[in-house]
Amino acid sequence: MLENIYISRHGFRSNWVDSSITTSVTGMSRDPPLAAHGLDQAQELAEFFANPPSGEGLPVPELLFSSPFFRCIQTATYTAKRLGMPLKLEHGVQEWYSQVLPDTGLHPRPGHAEHLKQFFPDVLDEAYRSTVYASRSGESVSELQARCDLFVDAFVNRIEAEYPNVKTVAIFAHAASVIALGRSLTGDRTKEIRAGCATTSFYRRKSTSTSDKSAQPELQSNGTSHSTVNGTKSTGTVGCWDCLWDGRADYLAQGEERNWGFQDITLNADGHVISDRGDGNPVKPGDDQPVGLAPGMEKYLTREDVYSPLKRGTAAPGQDVERAVLSMTAEPSAKDTRPPALQRKGSGAMIESRM
Repeated sequence: MLENIYISRHGFRSNWVDSSITTSVTGMSRDPPLAAHGLDQAQELAEFFANPPSGEGLPVPELLFSSPFFRCIQTATYTAKRLGMPLKLEHGVQEWYSQVLPDTGLHPRPGHAEHLKQFFPDVLDEAYRSTVYASRSGESVSELQARCDLFVDAFVNRIEAEYPNVKTVAIFAHAASVIALGRSLTGDRTKEIRAGCATTSFYRRKSTSTSDKSAQPELQSNGTSHSTVNGTKSTGTVGCWDCLWDGRADYLAQGEERNWGFQDITLNADGHVISDRGDGNPVKPGDDQPVGLAPGMEKYLTREDVYSPLKRGTAAPGQDVERAVLSMTAEPSAKDTRPPALQRKGSGAMIESRM
């Protein structure tokens, strides 16, 4: 049974040092690689996973999962090589993009392992397929959370069905998805989870013997229990995990950097989000597919699928008052004493500054 989940953010990005860098060798838009500093952080993170601090009783990951964006795979690759295990790509934990402006295309979506193996030979698991897919038309804050709820529920049950002896996994993702995943696991939508570069949060499943109602199977609207998946009893998914620590950075030589949280987002004066431009390509029917739960993953779902982009489709002007973007005027919470090249800087792109 799955008992422990590590969730780490990718390392320091190259476009924070040189804003002219907009892509990696993949050629996909908004896919910058790690900076040299980010590669150093990835190595430090790999050493932390391979040799957890003595006396803490931390388990070593048995399976590794990563967002398919280049910077996340780069970060995770060091751990995969250090532990000698393949890396599985999961679109369900990919970056959060705001809703696309009409007639500007869709947001980018990386390919599968067979498309990316040329850049990461002998690392990627080509047989594994994602559990959930984010909408290429973008998401509101509530839709991002719904996506992560959907992912956590199906993913945990899937791991327990396909890898019944695995107790510990590690996921490499982005700031917004790191936080939303944490809120899905704990069920606490108000928890301020930190997400600095290459930092790690650690979640442990609540004991099934606890009297805490949040650890019990969820109920459908008709009162029946979501306690069985493919004839196997489910011991809890969304809201059934404790966060033992978040945003850990003591293994990083320069500590926590470019910390981001949902407290950094804001709405415009009209209460609507400032939508983002897509990739500029014409949109053909089916270009946004798949969206939400991947085909064949229904058997692992034990809660209602409420991922609304499936129903909403692409953007409409002024739609969805819950949508939010980064505040470009927000000041760092503490004085940044690092070299200028490593300091946090504002950006004209609302999402680019935190992916």
